Amino acid sequence: MRHLIFFLLLFLPFTSVFGSNEKPVRMKLGYANELTIGTHLPAFPYDGRAGISMGTIADEGNGLASVYFSAENTVVPPLLMFPPFSFARVEIYPNDLVGWIDFCSGEAELDFDARFVPMVFGIAMPELSVVTGLTTGISTGQSKQLEGVPMNGFGDINLVGVAQVPKTDDPVVDWLLQLPNDAATDMLAHWDFPQGKFPCPTGNSDQPPSVKLTIDPGAKLKISRWPTFKYDALGASVEAVVNWQSNSLVHVSFPADQINIPPLKLLGTKVPGGIGVLIETYGLQGTIDVCSGEVLLDFDATFTPYLFGRIWDTGVQVRTQLTTDNEQHGSPLLTASEIDEWGDGYLAGVAQVPMSEDDIINRFLRLPSEALAELPAHIDVTGIEADCAEPGML
Repeated sequence: MRHLIFFLLLFLPFTSVFGSNEKPVRMKLGYANELTIGTHLPAFPYDGRAGISMGTIADEGNGLASVYFSAENTVVPPLLMFPPFSFARVEIYPNDLVGWIDFCSGEAELDFDARFVPMVFGIAMPELSVVTGLTTGISTGQSKQLEGVPMNGFGDINLVGVAQVPKTDDPVVDWLLQLPNDAATDMLAHWDFPQGKFPCPTGNSDQPPSVKLTIDPGAKLKISRWPTFKYDALGASVEAVVNWQSNSLVHVSFPADQINIPPLKLLGTKVPGGIGVLIETYGLQGTIDVCSGEVLLDFDATFTPYLFGRIWDTGVQVRTQLTTDNEQHGSPLLTASEIDEWGDGYLAGVAQVPMSEDDIINRFLRLPSEALAELPAHIDVTGIEADCAEPGML
């Protein structure tokens, strides 16, 4: 049945896809993706977090929905061959993505058709045409086999696909990539449904109330008179323990032993070989209003500097409230905003950092002083019911 629907979607007019039973959907690519071509080249790490695709789902009954992402509303970032440098990259130009998703099992398939254009110092090389099916199941080629992971209750999904790349008009490219050959995609993604999913006949009563917090790219940290540092949490996320719910107010506690926040890297990528700050979180708990999107979390952590292989004996303790209230944090340098219907918002906090036991750190950071944080956040909820008068997180 699923494959029949997928086949019909490719050939019937799109008017059959867009009907009164449509709902919006957004797909955002993840961090730890991999793209591989040929058998003798290594897998290239691919940071797709700048990628986004807006589309629609249409109810096909029994928890099954057809999916349509238009090329005009899709942005796919290039593959950097030597990240973070862009002198050698592969531009990716996708066509429409069409397929289906089963909300009962989380299984999904998409038809992926794209042009890959290698660029070296701004010079375009012969493009590669890649046509494949992205699936949460098993995808097999001549020499590669990958297996995806169905979508979970939060919208996280792992799509894979192995395609046969034909020869190009350039014999050098054909020789280098040993074309025709397999191209493999292992892609983590996140799907958001602001108007909800289509119902599954078996129901979702077995889903416990759950909340997941993810720190998106673009965070900012500042302490004392030092400049504001950009911070990349590399897609770090943590699930909360939901204690209780009163109307739309959900009380949450994020287990400290599950909060793995990457260090703030100031110089170099090796930890602790360069210069940076380790971040160890002891507490993160508070409330989330799933209707208004207001968030208030108590944050308790220690920031410990490291310098060329040495981790400082004493860290700096930071306690503050992370909030979506743009007036509460009291700093014009920060932006805070409620979590919207897509699950996106900004958490901000201002902390008074006391003096530490290390005089060097005190002089270096001019403690006591202020520390500021601005965190683009994404929050997903599942198994939580609330009657919201306005469009909110549910």
